[in-house]
Amino acid sequence: ERLSPVLWTGLLIGGVLTLAFMFLFGIKRSATHVVMVMGLSGFIAFTVLLIHQLDSPFGELLGASPDAFTRYFR
Repeated sequence: ERLSPVLWTGLLIGGVLTLAFMFLFGIKRSATHVVMVMGLSGFIAFTVLLIHQLDSPFGELLGASPDAFTRYFR
């Protein structure tokens, strides 16, 4: 089974809203704010990529190929 498109939509909208809220509560030191936003953005991007890979383990980006299995069972 694949992850529902509704869940993907909720995940992506949630990530965007989380980043938007970071800009609503600005910090006086801009360097600190930039580091916080970059860290949170990286974490959200990593989480979305991880969910995508776990949703399609034999996919194109980091998916497992059947080569090892076919060599083993020859």
